[in-house]
Amino acid sequence: MPKPEIEAKFALPDRRVHDQLLAVESLAGFTAGERTIQRVVDHYLDTPGRAILAAGYACRVRAEATGQTLTVKSLGRPGETIKRREEHTAELAPAACFWQMQYWPVCPVRALVEELLRRGEHGASGPLEILLILHQTRHVYPLNDGDRPVVELSLDEVLLGPGEPVLELEAELLPGGTEEELCQVIQALADEWGLIASPLSKIERGLGALEGWDGLEAERLSVEERLALTRVKGSGQVDAAHTVLLWDAGLRPQTISAIIGSSEPRVMHWLEAFRDERMASLATSVEGSASGSPVPMPCTSAKHADILPEDPMSEAGRKTLRLHFERMLAHEPGTRVGADIEELHDMRVATRRMRAAFRVFGPHLNPEAIAPYLQGLKRTGRALGPVRDLDVFGEKVQLYIDELPADSAGALDSLLAERTQERDTARGQMLAYLDSQVYSGFVQQFGAFLSTKGAGARAFPPGKPVPHQVRHVAPRLIYARYEKVRAYELVLEEATIEMLHALRIDFKRLRYTLEFFVPVLGPEASSIIEGLEGIQDHLGDLNDADVASQILEGYLQRLSDLPEAGRRGMSGYLQRRREECQRLLQTFPAVWERFARPEMRRNLALAVAVL
Repeated sequence: MPKPEIEAKFALPDRRVHDQLLAVESLAGFTAGERTIQRVVDHYLDTPGRAILAAGYACRVRAEATGQTLTVKSLGRPGETIKRREEHTAELAPAACFWQMQYWPVCPVRALVEELLRRGEHGASGPLEILLILHQTRHVYPLNDGDRPVVELSLDEVLLGPGEPVLELEAELLPGGTEEELCQVIQALADEWGLIASPLSKIERGLGALEGWDGLEAERLSVEERLALTRVKGSGQVDAAHTVLLWDAGLRPQTISAIIGSSEPRVMHWLEAFRDERMASLATSVEGSASGSPVPMPCTSAKHADILPEDPMSEAGRKTLRLHFERMLAHEPGTRVGADIEELHDMRVATRRMRAAFRVFGPHLNPEAIAPYLQGLKRTGRALGPVRDLDVFGEKVQLYIDELPADSAGALDSLLAERTQERDTARGQMLAYLDSQVYSGFVQQFGAFLSTKGAGARAFPPGKPVPHQVRHVAPRLIYARYEKVRAYELVLEEATIEMLHALRIDFKRLRYTLEFFVPVLGPEASSIIEGLEGIQDHLGDLNDADVASQILEGYLQRLSDLPEAGRRGMSGYLQRRREECQRLLQTFPAVWERFARPEMRRNLALAVAVL
């Protein structure tokens, strides 16, 4: 079985940054382990017709002091910070003529290469030859969580050809780590070191240095264009963007054609279109403008922002907002397509969490600096909300219909038809907003704000003990929200549905606040959040049933000419939702008791006490 390689790659701007990273003692809350130096020579193999590259793989023999390793790995594509590639390896005898397969051991890696050479039109393009030689000096060390290695950092000096070596950093997930921990490291490299993900692999850059093609008579990419091309979306346009990136690196159209898996005329078409129109040739497929500061690259595997107890609240807020902003962007393509209603749900949740984050961290940010972004989030939420509400309504109506006898299945057709029309209208308005200059400007400006450390931070008088660090402020914020929820116990016996709806909102704010600070709280915080989720779901179902009842009552009053079958079906569904309201009201006291028990208060105190 091939092992997955999960890593991120960054270009280092200069030797100074390389040396500083080599000397760090900790990063993203992890401790740097023992450094080792590896000097390796990588020989990349392929046929004259580039059969292996055309199949989407790279074949490498790495020679180092301990021996030779044959590796075949899938090629990455631009557009994602984290690269996930399958990797197949086998050990070679030290004296083997490594470019000739007859000297390879009989193993799955050899079988894979043989299969790649049999595929497609490149199958008869000749024996393997040395395509490229790269010399590397690698300074490698792990990042550890206690005794557990989680991520391996490799600071590489890569000699691609004559001249100075290229400096790169690879952050690779180790078997004992999680993707969330890798994302924490990536976030720290972006936030604290200003590093930007590299869109091309070593073999692609090496081939560019070897071929040095300077055709097309066009200016090379600016930094802004290169960043924008890594954010292209849409399957066909990804290949076009990758083509332009490879051309910028110096690769010839023939080699690009093999890597992209497209014809050489098609490659030239993309390059000529870019020469004539620049980023406009890909304008419909790029997230954010080609100019200005880049939008943060989505890294949605992380569950929480990498905040620290000593972080200023302004910086903790920026990290938290950035995490949920990236989630919002990650779910935008699925929201636009509309095939999975959970994509819209997740995008809307991300906007709500950001608005909640502004409530928590806003007092430590300049009100004038953040006002445009808060307004942009409100506009985005208003565009997404109606579609999501109609999705939920339609989904629950369909569940009810599925329970009806076959002869009653059409009883709610008129209701579904009208709500579907309303949803289509709301969805059209949502898409118009997402396609608007207002939204794209908000995304670009908010992304630039969140990518700038210290942006919008409120200044405090120097030399005065003003509480502004996470460890100083978080306990008070958490307990203030807990107190607000706890106060409802005085009115619960006679609480109306409206009051319980307000309680649901206060529960949500308590839960979000705890989630924001989970990285710095004790382990008891997770069980508290899990309990709050159950209460929030109970109250959310109550609110949905109440809203649906009001909608159905309005329909029955308004549609006086409704056929008898339709009126009967709608009345039956109305009765079902009213009964659901009563059941949820009657069972809520037991749910509240689980929240109000002493264990909950003790766990909350323990979770906060670590600060």
